[in-house]
Amino acid sequence: MVEYVTVNSMNTSDSSDQPAAPRQRLRTFLSLAGVVLLVISIAPMYWVAIRWRASQRIEEEIARIRAAGEPTTFEEVILAIPPLATEKDCTERYLAVFEEISSSAYDKRADAVELYLSEPVAPPPGVNWPGFTAAAEFSDSERHLYEKLDAATVLGGQSRFPIAVGDIEEIGNHNRPVFEARSAAALLELRSRVAAHRNDVPEVFQSLQSNLTLTECLAAEPHDIAMPNRWSINFAANQSVASMIGAVPFSDDHLASLQTMIRRINYARQLRANLLTERVWILETVKQLQAPQNWWWLSPEDVEAYLIGMHRTCDATKSTDLFAVANQIEHAQTEVRATLNADHFDSGGYDFTRVFVLGNDLSISMVVNAERRNRILDVFLACERYRLAHDVYPSSVEQLVPDYLPAVPDPKHFHGPLRILQDGEDFVVYSVGEDGKDAGGLLTGDGADVDDIGYRTNTWKRDYEAYLAGQAEAAAKEASRDETEPIE
Repeated sequence: MVEYVTVNSMNTSDSSDQPAAPRQRLRTFLSLAGVVLLVISIAPMYWVAIRWRASQRIEEEIARIRAAGEPTTFEEVILAIPPLATEKDCTERYLAVFEEISSSAYDKRADAVELYLSEPVAPPPGVNWPGFTAAAEFSDSERHLYEKLDAATVLGGQSRFPIAVGDIEEIGNHNRPVFEARSAAALLELRSRVAAHRNDVPEVFQSLQSNLTLTECLAAEPHDIAMPNRWSINFAANQSVASMIGAVPFSDDHLASLQTMIRRINYARQLRANLLTERVWILETVKQLQAPQNWWWLSPEDVEAYLIGMHRTCDATKSTDLFAVANQIEHAQTEVRATLNADHFDSGGYDFTRVFVLGNDLSISMVVNAERRNRILDVFLACERYRLAHDVYPSSVEQLVPDYLPAVPDPKHFHGPLRILQDGEDFVVYSVGEDGKDAGGLLTGDGADVDDIGYRTNTWKRDYEAYLAGQAEAAAKEASRDETEPIE
């Protein structure tokens, strides 16, 4: 009996515990399901929250820009371009020249003479120029254009060309007068060469003045295409000025006037205007991401990098000292890089930041080099003035202060102090390039792989002689090839 009871009680105990395991599993499942549902419900909320915050950061940056009185729309960019006093406005004069230069009638006149005709490099004064007569006739026929360009030079060359939102809101829109300005510069270059062959020093001087002033007509253009074209015109004008030293007997007054015009060229203001315009383009693009349907593409890290880049870069451009601006932008670039996710950045992310800050290395380098060349040319002309007064070139830049230069150029603005060198009949003023190596007066463009930049006297003659030597070498190689080829 006892044995039966014991067995029965054991069976009763087992049967009462059997439902416990399923209930425990159910409770565990429900707990896990609750956690999953909680995560599923919180994750979208968090995702929406951080993208809403990124959208708010865009609005905060726009408010900050507006509070600073800077443009946030393309319309405001146009309104921010300062007007000119009527008596200083050269717009109509330049537009009249550009309109004619871009006409088919002008093209026919220019094609008819094939500028520089028989020689790709025009011979210097004193050397026969087979195409001189035709080139001179063409140049003389364009005197009505020279008169407009010279009149603009007297006023300072500043212009405010008509501009619409469509001219600047589309990246790559080149429908601006910048290319006609380059054509006008080429025409003035021909004018100075013809005048030099005629030994007409006043005409050469006026042509160089008008060419240097032509850079100012693009100084207020907000579109980023204006900057490289302005730099290109400035570079060609500087080369033209330098080529006339040793070829034309300028007076001290001529050289001093050219120095004044070179010192007037300023890229800092235009760099700032271009960056402000580019910032608006980026804002317009980023604002499209604020729409909820576009939030999937709105990375908070990306937005923060864009805004930091725009803020710090544009703030860096408030100085009118281009070298100070370049240094500040370099610091801004370093700060922006520090905010970026390295893996994302290396894989090509942050495109706007690349374009706006990191991708502006080329633009900044371009204008800084333009400013360097202008300052070197200023010293170069000061050396020529010193020679006119003392019958010898200076042995140091310090000798030029204060009579021919206001101060010695700061070595920090170059890659070391400026160097001056007597090279046979030539005189050279130069700065070592980015490689830091002194090529001993051999300049970029002299046919060697060097980085030194500067100017030398007698470049017109030197370039022509180098051209003739190249032609002779090519002819000798052709003759040698003809002699070695078997006769069939």
